[in-house]
Amino acid sequence: MSAKQTAGVDTNLPVARPCDEPTTQEDKPGPCAWFLYYTLAGFAYWFGARRFDFDGDGDFDAADVEAFLKNGIDHLRNNFFHTSVVDRAKAVNKEIKKNIKEVKQDIRDKVTLDQDGDGEVTLDEILEAKVDGDVAVEDDIKDGLIKKQRLPLFIICQTLIAFLLWSIFDIKKVVQGHNPLLDPILHLGGIDSVAEGMTDLRAFGPNCADYRTQLWRWLTYQWTHAGFSHVAMNSILNLMLGIPLEGFYGSLRMFCFYNIGVVGGALCYMIGDGHRAVVGMSGGCYALLGMHIAGLIMNWKQFKFRRFIFVFLTILVGMDIIIYFFTHSTENSSVSAHVGGAVAGFIMGIVLGRNIKVRKIEYVWQGLAFTVGLGMTVFCILWLFLNKGLSVFDEEGWCWMRLVNYEALLGQAGWHCVSCNSQECIGFWQRVEDVDILNRTASAFMDYCWDRDSATYKWIVTDSTWPEFSAKLDSMIGATR
Repeated sequence: MSAKQTAGVDTNLPVARPCDEPTTQEDKPGPCAWFLYYTLAGFAYWFGARRFDFDGDGDFDAADVEAFLKNGIDHLRNNFFHTSVVDRAKAVNKEIKKNIKEVKQDIRDKVTLDQDGDGEVTLDEILEAKVDGDVAVEDDIKDGLIKKQRLPLFIICQTLIAFLLWSIFDIKKVVQGHNPLLDPILHLGGIDSVAEGMTDLRAFGPNCADYRTQLWRWLTYQWTHAGFSHVAMNSILNLMLGIPLEGFYGSLRMFCFYNIGVVGGALCYMIGDGHRAVVGMSGGCYALLGMHIAGLIMNWKQFKFRRFIFVFLTILVGMDIIIYFFTHSTENSSVSAHVGGAVAGFIMGIVLGRNIKVRKIEYVWQGLAFTVGLGMTVFCILWLFLNKGLSVFDEEGWCWMRLVNYEALLGQAGWHCVSCNSQECIGFWQRVEDVDILNRTASAFMDYCWDRDSATYKWIVTDSTWPEFSAKLDSMIGATR
């Protein structure tokens, strides 16, 4: 196959012409037809099909597309469903015996499959056959044995359960009238609807209750979502990214990879955010994305549709970013969880992922990735338990925040942000009289109190400065007596 054909398509095209310009039967496809062919093949390749050269001419062209449209469903189904290597070997033996009269001379010329002369063609003999000249028979047999895809049972079940959990509890809230009927798609729904506040991801609860040792939250937050757009986009990412991976790795390894990504998202959230309650399976979704990126890097020259895959992944991420910022509230979602899942998936993809052609330098990359991943995990855990209420973006730790309007005490009119990291500080604000306090959760005020220009919170009182205001308040009370 020529260098131009290694990408999986025949790129020897004529000069670009308008899409509607007629072509003769002998012409090769124009740019629009080529684009459609390439996209069709790319999606089929993405979801598990590996062979597109239907007419056996060594490339993928218009003739292959015509054959693909006629027989593609059966071809994809046969190539997607997983059968055991033993069953496939038996099928190959049966097919060889059935057609022995027609292919006997061709097999003798190209390859001797029955190497030990016992009359049986075993799996080892197929895989280890020596071929003179073009490797045709062996490649076809090995392709059928090795590249069959497994059923994506885990990713389908994961997606269905998450979507159904949100849908059931959203419908329940609408029926009961707990939320306005104008925004039913924005309801929070999932297992947290059964045990409210017990399964979402958070480090601290009301009045700085310490949840850092409740490790089950690192996994259970994936089963609750903050609205239709949230669960729908995560479901799309799951299916688009998960089916190809599970087809290759299998359900058990996919289960492990996915949940490591969920935990990775939780750990990154703990050091990069840690102040709001977070829900959703974005950590697992972005772990799948990270694994695809790692696979693309490690096997760039071995992927037929590498450019298609790169563009496809870019579009998926772009769609998720747009939906994240424009269609649902950030009160129950965190960028840190997305980043943590992607980093975990990328490291798993480098260390444990598919590597078709291993180079020596890639062993160094794998060792480095494993070391970095282990170091980051230890760092996140130590940071979480040694720094109460402190993220890497905070100047001072906090686990409680409110908006306060008290000009006499604060010296400024209007609403101002205050924070606490201890029960004493919280107690001070709870005993203050004649003061307006917006008594809602921290998540509701975080965007208001965050100063984007300085990338810090605009606190007027913190856990380290509240004693000064306490003394000022005592003096104010003494002066009125």
